[in-house]
Amino acid sequence: MSADAAAQGRVGRLLTWQRPRSWWDAAGVHLPLALAAGLPVLLPFVTSPDRLPLRACTMLQLTGIPCPFCGLTRGFWAMAAGEWGRVLSNCPLAMPLYLGLAAIFIWNTSALLAGVRLRRGRLLTLPGVRPGFLIAGLLLLLGLNWLFRLGQGLV
Repeated sequence: MSADAAAQGRVGRLLTWQRPRSWWDAAGVHLPLALAAGLPVLLPFVTSPDRLPLRACTMLQLTGIPCPFCGLTRGFWAMAAGEWGRVLSNCPLAMPLYLGLAAIFIWNTSALLAGVRLRRGRLLTLPGVRPGFLIAGLLLLLGLNWLFRLGQGLV
């Protein structure tokens, strides 16, 4: 068995991993994603939203209509506190976004701790799906969430 084959592994069809020559090779791939996903997931456990240097929504101040992203911060804090009802009634889009970011954070942090480069297996890939369709789907969800918030009269 070659050294390269010994440094690789697979868990069924879910994921494959490869142990690079250096931990920094894995960190170059997984550390930026772990930090970007971990910040909104872990920040609610560290501080309260009142202490964040956030400004009020500019669109809301100028037009009186909330922007499509209004309520996501409150939704993330409610998710971290386990207040599911408050998330669903205030900003339903916050729940799948928070859970998705938590999954990305766990994936990349586990790769960093193990010192490997993780890759999705066949079951986790979406063959034939173009990035444009994914972006269009996300924009559609954002629009539906915004219409829900406008219909509920939420600010």
